[in-house]
Amino acid sequence: YLAAGEYEKCIAFATARLKDTTLTPQHQAWVQIIVGNAWKGLEEWTKALKAFDEAHRAFNDEKNRAFRRAILLTEAEAAEKAKDYARAVHCWTDIIPTYDPAEQKDLILNAKNNVIRLQPFARKTNRISAGTMDEDDEKEAISLDE
Repeated sequence: YLAAGEYEKCIAFATARLKDTTLTPQHQAWVQIIVGNAWKGLEEWTKALKAFDEAHRAFNDEKNRAFRRAILLTEAEAAEKAKDYARAVHCWTDIIPTYDPAEQKDLILNAKNNVIRLQPFARKTNRISAGTMDEDDEKEAISLDE
């Protein structure tokens, strides 16, 4: 269903499959990745990110490079589309060690370039979020002496 672009059917099928109690945590995670990719196909970025969170919860083996890369690549794209730039930077940063430095230099460079490209957006978003915590920016700041 995913490859055919039938995203709603994919989500329904995968969600039903997740009820199978014989699935290993790793298989549950892969199914969640499929659900996340289907939500991405529907441009439902928040739902896609939630599915990726579930995939991480189901199976989070740092040593399994293929799994880490599979989830992080697609999660990074969804995070960027959702304008969650800090999460996208985190994903791209975490992808780098999943590549073989001797054989995948171009992929490492691509991941690093994505980190560099997205960091200013992440910083800007964080500044805006932190700045909105004050109710009145016109008031004088409290010093540490007070």
